[in-house]
Amino acid sequence: MIELVHESGIKAVVNPAGAFVESWTTADGVELLFARRDMPNGKNRGGIPVCAPVFGPGETVGLNQHGFARNVRWEIVEQTESQVKLTLDNPASQVKDLPPLYAGCGMDLTIELLENGLRETLEIRNIGIEPFAANPAFHPYFPVHAGESAEHAGVLIDSREYQLSSAELAATQKINSVSSQAQLVAPHGIWTVTGDNLPYFAVWSEDAANFVCVEPTAGGYLTDNPGEAVNPDETKLYSMTILFSQNLA
Repeated sequence: MIELVHESGIKAVVNPAGAFVESWTTADGVELLFARRDMPNGKNRGGIPVCAPVFGPGETVGLNQHGFARNVRWEIVEQTESQVKLTLDNPASQVKDLPPLYAGCGMDLTIELLENGLRETLEIRNIGIEPFAANPAFHPYFPVHAGESAEHAGVLIDSREYQLSSAELAATQKINSVSSQAQLVAPHGIWTVTGDNLPYFAVWSEDAANFVCVEPTAGGYLTDNPGEAVNPDETKLYSMTILFSQNLA
């Protein structure tokens, strides 16, 4: 595990296995994510996985759900006290039955702590000889405190508030954003999520008593949008910034 600490006292734990942000805490130890864990239903949830090179069902391009970035081991390239850069090359060595097009998909991920936030920057590189489709997303899980529900939280996108039921959250709401920014307003805090080259948000939860996800994406699921071509020797850049503040209302 990689432990990052900002001079403000904010901390994060990053796992090179899948490039997960496992947890992210304030200086006084308050968890700002639904920290990654195994759930009673047998699924692993929490933290911040990166969904790349595609988001959602990947059958149309021969990939599994959410691509392969979260299922392989990344290498540490650079590290400071508050920042780490990870890289993934030669995915075919770790991904069974990887389509030949994606054997040329290299990625770099930089995770950086800010004074009151966290930023992730993803570079998708085509180091092969044929173009492939990219449609990535970041997948942050935000906590729901005891006695609350994700239904009590409001998601504000382009001045419109979305108050979503458990059924709507379970179905995943995909919302286009002119500003590429969303706010999750909960009784205990406000998270502002901004995407760069990620103009859609997927809002989802399968467990409204524990977490809600506000996920910046390039175009919703790959099945909704075919993604953009990454040509040989081309690099596409995507980033997500999350800022946290106390809800004083």
